[in-house]
Parts: sequence; structure tokens; C-alpha cells
Amino acid sequence: MLPRRIVGWMMVLCVAACGSSAPEQFRWRLDLESTGGIGGEGQGHVIVTSDGNVVASRSGRSCSAKLDADELRSIQQAVGSVAPGNWRTEYLPSKAQQCCDRISWHLEVTLDMGDGAKRSAFADWQEAALQQLPPDLRTLAIVAQRLLDRGMQLCRDG
Repeated sequence: MLPRRIVGWMMVLCVAACGSSAPEQFRWRLDLESTGGIGGEGQGHVIVTSDGNVVASRSGRSCSAKLDADELRSIQQAVGSVAPGNWRTEYLPSKAQQCCDRISWHLEVTLDMGDGAKRSAFADWQEAALQQLPPDLRTLAIVAQRLLDRGMQLCRDG
């Protein structure tokens, strides 16, 4: 039998996976931020919301963009597949992989159920520990990192 916490998240996230057919009152927000590295600024910060809005920033430059339907669908699928009840709050690389100027990531996903109830889950990891993340979190992190790059590209092209 699955713990109640996992079952609750599974039910909530099943709605998120439905994409555009999800009730309008159900909304989500994904926030991915990095720190560290040589200059200490990380590789950027991105916020993506269920309505397809993206706010991306990197190296002191910030911009907003709107995802097309295919791009939004990919992030909705990743959000809809998460099982944060299985996440740890922090993932660190082995001592042999730790080094100077490492990039650290913080990911938070928030689900707004429309009735005032909000659920949030987060995880922190260092770049060298990416392979330690559970598959759902790793997929979400990779998709979010791509959206950071895409958000910055949309602003350059737009």
C-alpha cells in the first residue's frame, strides 16, 4: 500500500498531466534556480507557469516569453509525472566528485488547486549529483534547464 502522501500527490499530478483539459482553477508553477560556479551567479533562473509564461534570467539579463503548445505540453508532462513523496530535500555528490566552483540547483514545484489549497515540493542538488535524483525529478530538472535556455533564446529572437 502506498503512503497517503504519495497517493495524494499522484491524484493531484494526474490532473496536471491532462494538460489543456485540466480545470482552469488548477494551476502549477515551476521554479528552477542555480547558484555557484566561477562567478557565483550559477547558470540562471527560470519560472514556468501552467499558462505557458516563462521568466528566464541569466548573467544579469532577464526576459519573459510565452511557450508554444508543444513546449508547454512537454513541461506539463514532466510536472504531471512527478512523485515528490519520493524526493529527498538535498542530493550531494560523493566526496570524490566535490570540487570548487560547483553549480547548485534548487527546484520547487507548486500546485494551486483553486480552492485555496496549495502543495509544494522542492529539492536541492549539486550538478555532479544529477544522476542521484529520482527519475521523475531528474526529468523535470532537465526539462526546466532546457526551458531556461529556450526562454533566453526566445527573448533574443523576439
